[in-house]
Amino acid sequence: MLLQSSESADKTTACDKFKCYIKGSLDFTLLRHTPLLLFCLTGVLQKFTVNCYVPHIVNWSVAAGVPRDLGVWAVSTLSCATTFCRIIVSLIADKKFVNRLLIYACGLFFEFLMCFPPLLFPGIAGTYVSVVLFGFHAGEFLSVILSVSAGQLLCLLQT
Repeated sequence: MLLQSSESADKTTACDKFKCYIKGSLDFTLLRHTPLLLFCLTGVLQKFTVNCYVPHIVNWSVAAGVPRDLGVWAVSTLSCATTFCRIIVSLIADKKFVNRLLIYACGLFFEFLMCFPPLLFPGIAGTYVSVVLFGFHAGEFLSVILSVSAGQLLCLLQT
């Protein structure tokens, strides 16, 4: 009987030690701020989208009925759209009066919109419109993410 109670006490203390370690190592109080929490969640979703969309873009275009020789051009179209958007967004975001978080939200809207063209327009038109919208999202994300994240963290640390 005494042996069983000491074993359960050891398990409780190990669990308590682990909880104390987590609380001491990681500061989750920043996640109470809604903009930062949304920013973190959208970052995770964006990584999921990139890892699912980019490697399989040619296979998805072929599955949508696009010939393989035209489907491989989807990757080049994605790169061109990303480069074009990075240049435009960088020029816009350098202005002092521009809200970079709003630009980031527009990029997330492009990511949302990229889901619809393949469903509404199957074939080459829907595939390439989706690729261009995703290119806009990727270019905006790559251009603005550092300045938005640094600005949000500075605002949170000052409050």
